[in-house]
Amino acid sequence: MEAFPVEYGHFSHTGMRRANNQDNLAAVPAANETQFKSQGHLFLVADGMGGHLGGEKASELAVQIVPLAFAKNIHQGAALALRMALQDANGSIKRRGNEAIHFYNMGTTCSVLALREEGAWVGHVGDSRVYRIRSKNIDQITFDHSYLWETARIRKVPPERIKDVMQNKILRCLGPDQMVEVDIEGPHPLRPGDTFLLCSDGLSGPVGNTEMAQAAWLLSPQNACEYLVALANLRGGPDNITVQVIKLPHQSPEENGVSGAPFKFWPKLIDWSPWSLIPGVILAVTFFAMLIKDYPKGVNNFHTVVLVLASLFTVAGMAGLILRLAQKGRSDQAPQEVGKARIHRREPWVLSRENIDLLAKQIESLASAAINMSIVQPVLPEVLTGQDQAKALVASNDLVGAFKILARLLPKLEPVIRASLAKQIPSVPMLIPRPGHKI
Repeated sequence: MEAFPVEYGHFSHTGMRRANNQDNLAAVPAANETQFKSQGHLFLVADGMGGHLGGEKASELAVQIVPLAFAKNIHQGAALALRMALQDANGSIKRRGNEAIHFYNMGTTCSVLALREEGAWVGHVGDSRVYRIRSKNIDQITFDHSYLWETARIRKVPPERIKDVMQNKILRCLGPDQMVEVDIEGPHPLRPGDTFLLCSDGLSGPVGNTEMAQAAWLLSPQNACEYLVALANLRGGPDNITVQVIKLPHQSPEENGVSGAPFKFWPKLIDWSPWSLIPGVILAVTFFAMLIKDYPKGVNNFHTVVLVLASLFTVAGMAGLILRLAQKGRSDQAPQEVGKARIHRREPWVLSRENIDLLAKQIESLASAAINMSIVQPVLPEVLTGQDQAKALVASNDLVGAFKILARLLPKLEPVIRASLAKQIPSVPMLIPRPGHKI
């Protein structure tokens, strides 16, 4: 199986309220088929905490140590390698925190995605997130280690309905404690076109899941990252923002090494063939019953057909049973991967005319505010031209084409967003707020 290529993009931004960026990320795609078969593609996001220097150092250590430790231990299986990598990072951050007072008790979240032949594995500590976008659904495949999400789990209600606990208090991270509990999720079967998104809570706070899905699925990975960061900043950018988007190709899975194809003939045949013993036994009993009943007349053609079918079903069933037992024996001897392919939240998404209209109006209001800003003058002609092109596409009912143009324009207007939030120019009206989000 050849290594399947992936297209990916990433972007990390300080946001509009912070002085420094305590987020970090890493992308380690396999360089060749050999590396893919041994390790796979690896992506991770870390959100540091613990003072001006501590959080930045903690997340930096995480993105340095995890890929090296994962590669070192991958021969023990992806699940164990991810667990050991995150625990190694935890130990290193803890030791470094004890060495200097300004690093004391520093910590970081860390969410890791490994794309391998058998599927997608996730190692996770904290409240950064990993999503999978597949067609018209976005699936959150990590569980936030926060008071909010744990309370929601205990009460069996959505996190949005919890109002009486601290919203941003996390329960687990790398660094503060000697030992850390690591979530291992997977393997999630892969399909052509699957798109994954990793982000810190600087994105998942102000930007909704369905908005992430629209961008990740419809835009190129880098454009999606830049647009989502701009959208988070438009809504106040209260925290550092980090996002990675990874797309699998849409070609056939056999051509790209993507496991989990919708249907694989031989494994399914092995799974199903033991059940043919049942019709085989029924036909054999029927044959002998007819033979006893029609004994004086001898064996006729119908008896022969029943006997042949009984023999074929029985042989197929026995062969399938033997192969199943042999397969089980091999799996019992192989190293066992420990993980669960869980989906913690699933939401449908759709790109509507209303989405496009609101985004177009928001860009128009930003462009109007930028007319007297010299720093934005070089991009204004492109913005105005893009607006006209988007309007024409909307008129022809090409919503996706219009969205692609408008999504490229929003990041170009970041200086206007920053000036508006800093009260350096009149405030730009917020036309596309996230419901329930306070700036």
